[in-house]
Amino acid sequence: MFEHNRHDILSLAALTGWVADAVARAPHSELDPEALAGLGRMLEAAEPERSLACYRLALDTGLPTPSRERLLLRLAHREKRLARWDEARALWEAAARSPREFDPRPWEEIAKVHEHRRRDLSAAREVVEQALALARRHRASARVQASFEHRLERLGRRLERVAGLSAARQPA
Repeated sequence: MFEHNRHDILSLAALTGWVADAVARAPHSELDPEALAGLGRMLEAAEPERSLACYRLALDTGLPTPSRERLLLRLAHREKRLARWDEARALWEAAARSPREFDPRPWEEIAKVHEHRRRDLSAAREVVEQALALARRHRASARVQASFEHRLERLGRRLERVAGLSAARQPA
C-alpha cells in the first residue's frame, strides 16, 4: 500500500512539472492537439488570447472528432458572446459538417443567424430544411425533429407574410 501511494505522489509531481512547463510555453506545436485544447481551456479565463492561440493550433494540427466539434462549438459560442456573427456562423458551419453523429446545435444557431441577424428568411429556411433532412436520416430524437419542423413552419408563415406584404405594395 505504501509503495502504491509513493508511486502516485511521484506521478503527480511529474505531471505537475509537465503541466507547468506546457502552460509556460503554450501554445507550442510539439504538443498533441488534445493537450493544446486542454491548455486552451485552462488558460481561457486568465489569458484569453493565449487560450485562443492554443485552440487554433489544436484545430490546425488535427484535433480529432468529437473533440474538434466540441471545440468549434466552444469557439462559436465565444464569437456569439462578442456579437461576431459571421465568425460564429463559420465555426457552426464547420461543426455542422462533422462526420460524426448529427448535432442539432450548430444547425439551430446557423438558422438563427440567418433569420435574426441577416434577416434572410429564405436562407434560414434552407438551413432548417437541410437540418431536418439530416435529423431524419440520423434518426435524431422526436423532440429534435419536432423542433426543426416547428421552426420550418414558423419560417414558412413569416415568408408568406412577407410575400403578402410585398404583393400588397405593388401598384395595381
